[in-house]
Amino acid sequence: MSSASRPRTPKSPIIPLQVRMIGTEIDMLSIMREHVDKPLVYWEHPDGGEAMLGIGEAVRIETSGPGRLHEAATAVRDVLDRLDLDGDTDGAPAPMLLGGFAFGDTITGHAWREFTPCRFVLAETTYLFRLGRAWRFETAYHEAFESGENIAGTGPEAEPPHEPAEESDGNWDSRVRRVLARIDAGDLDKIVLSRSVAHKDPDFDLLAALDRLRRNRTSCATFCVKPRDTAFFGSTPEMLLHTEGNQLKTQALAGTIAHGKDPADERERMSMLRTSAKDRREHQAVVGFLKNTLEGICTVMITDPEPAVVRYPEAMHLRTRIHSRLRSPAEPLELAALIHPTPAVCGVPQERASQLLADEESARGWYTGAVGWIDANGTSSLSVALRSALLCDGEVIMWAGAGIVAGSDPAAEREEVELKLNAVRTHLTAAGEAERNEA
Repeated sequence: MSSASRPRTPKSPIIPLQVRMIGTEIDMLSIMREHVDKPLVYWEHPDGGEAMLGIGEAVRIETSGPGRLHEAATAVRDVLDRLDLDGDTDGAPAPMLLGGFAFGDTITGHAWREFTPCRFVLAETTYLFRLGRAWRFETAYHEAFESGENIAGTGPEAEPPHEPAEESDGNWDSRVRRVLARIDAGDLDKIVLSRSVAHKDPDFDLLAALDRLRRNRTSCATFCVKPRDTAFFGSTPEMLLHTEGNQLKTQALAGTIAHGKDPADERERMSMLRTSAKDRREHQAVVGFLKNTLEGICTVMITDPEPAVVRYPEAMHLRTRIHSRLRSPAEPLELAALIHPTPAVCGVPQERASQLLADEESARGWYTGAVGWIDANGTSSLSVALRSALLCDGEVIMWAGAGIVAGSDPAAEREEVELKLNAVRTHLTAAGEAERNEA
């Protein structure tokens, strides 16, 4: 693959797109099962009444390096501006590109060999369900935009298959203590460390797992990005950003506690989370970062006065919503470049934490990056890629992390990671689901 940017000009060809309304009900996973041999991108938010599936790649945009999101923003806008819609256009939603990006601007590791640091596609066929109506977009056009130094893959094919070493509890505790020493010394205020575990299953049914995730996690965005044979999938509770017109929404989701054993215990734990000094420090680091970053581009900013406790199947979190009005139009990926990575997945100061994570956790790939969609009107929804896993060579590799701040306890942070890992782990098999329902 070429590593040079292909120049864009006003004479770039029009991209014909046929749109048809196909009914009021549609099951994306049933359609997906008929096309498992093709590149796929799936995104569904049951409570939000939205689902989309991209099959094949009419236009593929791949970028890497420090400017990857800015370059991708320009390329995405160029593609969207060249779409020529025909068919059932009356009342049709805007066509969209689907994809996402990695935590960092490069990717390493054989398991991530099919993924690039930023990847969005205009699918050959896109199915979209929204507000009770289903649509299909189709094009026979083909084009690729590639830019950066890490587009040709994440490593030579001769590299041995990824076999993640299970990190011992002792090693995790040592890592936490090392970063706590740096926090005590004033070198860091916060850092988010992660652990990975592997589930071997040569007969793993990806679509069955996705179905269990979307049915049991209806308030989350369930997703799957499958370039060829490997697939990155999950069901994330956290929104990175949502844009519509000059409106930008984001959120801080940080601070975690396990569910209670009964209603009384649940209420007590909710109160403990609200008043926990450690969790409030962890949460406020994210709120402060987002507010300070957005102040320069927004005229109005409204935040929740106090963080709310929100409940998800695996745990409870502190959440602060932030709604703002942009001073001038901006591409969604340009906005993402401003706020990614937030302290909810990286740390404070950002640059120092990013470098430490690049040294210690170089194989994060798209975990703690983002997944979602951007449409021709500039409306977008990008979710932080949490509660996620990578299916590669008959192995499911899962990640989860915890924010380390002053007052963190290695064992408690280890328990938090286990809670988050269970969000995916308990839905990997039908047996796992049954065990979860009996608990």
